[in-house]
Amino acid sequence: MNDEQDILQVVADRLEWLGLDVTMATSGDECLARLAECVPDLVLLDVQMPGTDGIETLTILQQEVPDLPVVMLSASAHPGIAERALELGAQDFLVKPFDPILLKRTVFKALGREL
Repeated sequence: MNDEQDILQVVADRLEWLGLDVTMATSGDECLARLAECVPDLVLLDVQMPGTDGIETLTILQQEVPDLPVVMLSASAHPGIAERALELGAQDFLVKPFDPILLKRTVFKALGREL
């Protein structure tokens, strides 16, 4: 779930190339609405999104589906943002732009899969 369409599409394409099914949303509100339809195996969630931001969306996701792995994404490398996300239950935190191999490792780790 990301507010930047180009990055969203690149990440989705990479995950599909890895054999994963991808559903995209461009806001926290859209993410939460999609959760009502189907619970995914993993959520990649940008910190900055229109409407309900990533941190607030993470908080709601953790209340609704506590076992749902969430990996946060941000263009900011500020350590306070990452710490807050991890305290709220995010599995991991990636700073954009990130290496595709790091994305693969992070996603597979969050899903409990071998590389």
